[in-house]
Amino acid sequence: MSPLREPDASDPMEIVGVVLDRPMDLAGLEAMARTFVEEYALMGWPPKRILEAFRRPFYTGAHDAYEALGEARVRELIAETYGLGEGWADA
Repeated sequence: MSPLREPDASDPMEIVGVVLDRPMDLAGLEAMARTFVEEYALMGWPPKRILEAFRRPFYTGAHDAYEALGEARVRELIAETYGLGEGWADA
């Protein structure tokens, strides 16, 4: 939002905050985690950087999914997105 104008509800590019239901079920968390992985991949982030983002509480949504699903599942989602084999994050 620019300080030069008031927010425009009809602007599709306007930043909008949302509140998610808590607690979210595992299917919802997994879908959210997959979406984060895909978005970060489309932004050009390498797999290890994505995993680090999930580990950090600063990335609230990704970190919530990380805590609920566990690191192993987050690694699997990253591996599926990038077509990587097991052990990719340790290399």
